[in-house]
Amino acid sequence: IDKDKLKDLLTFKTYTILDSNKIKESIAKIKAEYEDNGYYVADIQYRLEDIGENQVKLIFEINENEKVMVKKITFLGNKAYDDEALKKLMQTKEGSWSSWITSRGTFKEDMLKGDMEILSSHYLNNGYIQVKIDEPQVSLTADKKWIYITVRIDEGKKFNIGKIEFRGDILDSVEDLSKNVKIKEGDIFSRDRLRQDIVNLTDLYGDKGYAFANIVPLTPLDQDKQIVNITFDIRKGELVYFE
Repeated sequence: IDKDKLKDLLTFKTYTILDSNKIKESIAKIKAEYEDNGYYVADIQYRLEDIGENQVKLIFEINENEKVMVKKITFLGNKAYDDEALKKLMQTKEGSWSSWITSRGTFKEDMLKGDMEILSSHYLNNGYIQVKIDEPQVSLTADKKWIYITVRIDEGKKFNIGKIEFRGDILDSVEDLSKNVKIKEGDIFSRDRLRQDIVNLTDLYGDKGYAFANIVPLTPLDQDKQIVNITFDIRKGELVYFE
């Protein structure tokens, strides 16, 4: 990373009062920048040199080390989807002998966190409403070149949609509201499809003047039948007018 880029990350300017806290903040930002570029074990230190007239020269000493690559990703507890299917969903990839050239397999902590959200969404959109994905365990090899990642998953049961009902402030009829809901009884539960139906209903109320309608989905589970009964609880609020 070039020096100009690193200087842009500093939280202070030259000829300002020396503040050790700001130096530490700057080191944290520099380290984060290195991690984003795959240098997960970069070491940043600093030292001060007295140059007289109550001034010091601030020197950052950086040991970038090698990029850290992902050697292997392992999943525990997954049954509905095998390891390879889950790996294809992730942005984090396993490295190989060519990774040092292509950067494929470079470990980035923020990317791994995003991958956990991707995996969770995948399960929640395919009926696994009770899925739990633990924080991934990351192990660094002694030579600080490779990382092993282990992800533990508790999938839970797969749920379909049961009854779909409406309560609260019904505008015209339940039949009219149902036309704006795409999910149907018997479908596999999907969080994203449920969210889209809430948007559709909110837009419907907004078009009729209720700009601040609040629609909350109630989703009681029937564990034995493995279904989710959905009730849209609607509070339309007051009519809104243009000034």
